[in-house]
Amino acid sequence: MALKAYLTDDEHSKLDEAQKGLYAKDAEGRHLLQVEGRDGFALENVQGLKSTVEALRSESNTLKGKLKGFGELTPEQAAEALRKATEYDAIDPKAEAGKLKEQYETRTREALAAAGKEWEARVKAAEERVQAQSQQLNRLLIETAVTTTTSDPSIKGKAHMLLPAIREITRVVEDNGTARVSVLNPETGVERVGAQGKPLTIPELLLEMRADERWKGAFEIAGPAGGGGAPAGGAPGGTGGKKVSEMSVEEKAAFVHTQGKAAFEALPQ
Repeated sequence: MALKAYLTDDEHSKLDEAQKGLYAKDAEGRHLLQVEGRDGFALENVQGLKSTVEALRSESNTLKGKLKGFGELTPEQAAEALRKATEYDAIDPKAEAGKLKEQYETRTREALAAAGKEWEARVKAAEERVQAQSQQLNRLLIETAVTTTTSDPSIKGKAHMLLPAIREITRVVEDNGTARVSVLNPETGVERVGAQGKPLTIPELLLEMRADERWKGAFEIAGPAGGGGAPAGGAPGGTGGKKVSEMSVEEKAAFVHTQGKAAFEALPQ
């Protein structure tokens, strides 16, 4: 009969002494047949190996079934897809929405701040240009008013001599949308008032300066009209019974020149 690979104690006890010598007891109490291996063949306990093979085969079948769900993806691609899916599952939509909102608000604030600075710079540059142009226009208005008035025959002033001083005591103001030259008191900076109770005009200012000895050299003093005759209305420098509002520029200039500023201001308006 064939020899068994291992025997129990009961089976081993039934053997004769010669057969018992072919077996040796192992740690688990089994009597193992002693066989010497040859050419790669040997008597081994393959039960554990079979169990392992069966377990691996079962695991392989399970994995193959899972891979079918990924279609034509390779195992590597499937593993990457699973990794990304795991990452996406860990994302909290509310938290991510909050982060996006915060980023949007931050970028919006930064953009608005940058735009604000840019517009501030543009506005400042525009204001500086307007201011420079306004100063230039005001200077031209004052120069035009003085030049035009000094060329009047009743004034005969020298604009290049009068302009520096007049620039210091005048400024351009706006009345109901119309620009005009305002004459200021050099001591107080307050606008001066003329004989008629209205703002002093450039012609009135030049009449004063013409009667002032300090400015004698800035005017061409003409002789009485008509070869020395008296002004219309009687005595030299008279008003002919006219009020100040009825006098021409020539008559005003002649009166101030002959009678003085105080007398001119005392005339009926």
